[in-house]
Amino acid sequence: MSKFADTKELRAESEVAVRGTGSGRATLRVGVMTSLLVIGPLALAMMPVLMIGLTERFHWSESKSGLLATIELGALAVASTSGLYWQARWNWRSLAIPATLVIVVANLAATQVSGFAGLACARLAAGAGSGILVALYFAFLPSTRSPEHIGSIATFAQVVTQVGGYYFSSWLLPWWGLNGLYVLIAIIAALLLPFTIWIPGGARGSENSAVDPRKDSKRTVGSRLPGVAGLLANVFLFAALTGVYAFFGEFGQNMARLGDEQTVQAMALAAALALLGPVASYLISRRFGFAWPIVGSAVALMLILALLAHGGYGYVGFLVLISLLLILWNFAQPYSWSIMVAVDEQLTVAVPGAQFAGIAIGPVIIGFGIQSTGVTGGAWFALGMMTIYLFLIMPLCAMSRRAA
Repeated sequence: MSKFADTKELRAESEVAVRGTGSGRATLRVGVMTSLLVIGPLALAMMPVLMIGLTERFHWSESKSGLLATIELGALAVASTSGLYWQARWNWRSLAIPATLVIVVANLAATQVSGFAGLACARLAAGAGSGILVALYFAFLPSTRSPEHIGSIATFAQVVTQVGGYYFSSWLLPWWGLNGLYVLIAIIAALLLPFTIWIPGGARGSENSAVDPRKDSKRTVGSRLPGVAGLLANVFLFAALTGVYAFFGEFGQNMARLGDEQTVQAMALAAALALLGPVASYLISRRFGFAWPIVGSAVALMLILALLAHGGYGYVGFLVLISLLLILWNFAQPYSWSIMVAVDEQLTVAVPGAQFAGIAIGPVIIGFGIQSTGVTGGAWFALGMMTIYLFLIMPLCAMSRRAA
């Protein structure tokens, strides 16, 4: 059987798996690949609590602890972008095993160091290993027949991990301390190792890859522009929404006139309700194509940002607005991944790098807007970035519709 005939078989397996009627092998493969996206950046899900642990253990300033988080996030982004080189050349399974081991060793090493330089090196290595695992998921995504289904499952798992990771690590920190959390991350990553046999081999040494390096090498610079536009769209989407998310507290206190306790309660409830987003995208799938869910959610998010900027809402209004923002964000994410698969399969692997770039710059931009013109200005800065996102993504929606 040829390489590309087997690729069709893999796509058929993944489609059957997500619909719940397929073989255990197909379901396990999708589950393992999804776990790469969840377990890889597990430290990021615990980051708020890890920052508290760093401050308590080393008595560092917030800026110094934040620099450590930036180092890990930057390593993750750079390592995930490296998939542009190896996704069609190297064996994926052979990459997953050492990347997982690096995460395990780096987190264990973090328990033995006492200075900033040593801990920074450990978190840099952990971030690099995490980036490889995340990139492997996005290298796998184009080989599936329904990336919006697979993406919805992965987004749901991400939200559960983020919410659960925050509350679970908050509960564990007083008992285990910072070292205990690093050991826990190492143990969870190590549990992935026996399941790496279910990771596809990729383009080299395996027939499962959907990317044909012979065809892809002949693509012109102009043919890459839609993929580049898709990556930029992800940057602006995550910059706008992550920036606003980072300052939910400011919106609650200044625009809704809420106290700290009420603001935190609303944020916690909104984070749980965010699970409705990937559930809705999974159920809707392609019934309305990609254009309507993406454009519709973008317009709705822009309306929510405008309402956040206007102010005058109380606790219920604040809760509704931030809940809808998180729901729509998680609803749109699987479709934005699917658009990338439709317009440029090879560049799909760079999506996490683009998203992490947005996560890195978003709070800085929104923070500047808040500092310059108040909380209202921060919301309008986010609205401007969402406008750019919509401008970039709409032509890609038209392209994917023609392809369909």
